[in-house]
Amino acid sequence: MIDIIAMRHGKREQGDDPKLAARGAEQVAEVAGKYLAKFDFDYLYHGDRRRHIGSAEVAAKVLAIPVDRIFKTGLLSIESVQGYGDIERCVAESLRHPDGADAGFNVKNWNKLNPVMMLNMRKRFLEFCNEELICNHVTEGTILAISSSPLVEALHEDGFLVGEAGIIRYQGGADRVIRPVEVIFEGFFEN
Repeated sequence: MIDIIAMRHGKREQGDDPKLAARGAEQVAEVAGKYLAKFDFDYLYHGDRRRHIGSAEVAAKVLAIPVDRIFKTGLLSIESVQGYGDIERCVAESLRHPDGADAGFNVKNWNKLNPVMMLNMRKRFLEFCNEELICNHVTEGTILAISSSPLVEALHEDGFLVGEAGIIRYQGGADRVIRPVEVIFEGFFEN
């Protein structure tokens, strides 16, 4: 059995805003101590965006994950899945949703806005689960995977929205089918 604890990165906007980066680090530290400390992580994988790397550094420190157990992978980076313009268009449309951003900024709405992109997100997350981990001979244990919202939420059939540092737990058995098990933490929703 493999447990994949998928966490969205902490708060951080485009560019380099020190206040937002500091808040993102606080979010990850709080969540790691409160929700992730109960797990004994074998590995930490993260995407290659600055927000992924920064969140991984904080989580690794709080959870005492050794450096030789931390890996950066393009399979957890959304830009390598889909053109960044498509992602930005979905974000813009989500923020203009008639029922508000909370209704618009989730997997169900993104599936309507760009079903091909979300299919690619699901495929990419499954590639990470089934190819990246197998290539590294990880067939059991507990993995922390840090990425962006569309990848973290991609396999959750209810279209659950996670905020910054939100966490969804997935499991895979001998059949290598990855299933969502629970939403551990909904995440922070801050302006």
